Amino acid sequence: MSTKAIAKNLLCICVRGGLEVWIDQEKLEPVVQAIKKKELIRIGNTVINPVDISGIFEAKDMEDRNRRKNGQYQCRYGFWHEKFDQCGHTSSKS
Repeated sequence: MSTKAIAKNLLCICVRGGLEVWIDQEKLEPVVQAIKKKELIRIGNTVINPVDISGIFEAKDMEDRNRRKNGQYQCRYGFWHEKFDQCGHTSSKS
């Protein structure tokens, strides 16, 4: 599990250009309302144009994406493996 997820229940706002802006889940509703109204979103000193947002994701989803981006893959049993490593698992999470 990601250390960000352990510390707080964080969400990642992914913005065009690869920028990741992390927010507490409790602060999501004002962001969603600003997106619906097509208003600029201010998070700390960062201002985001809602049309540049590609999605809002949980920390686990971002961790999985980063693993895939780094060449890892998840076998059908749920274990992560390095690129080109063979899976030797025969049951789920054992």
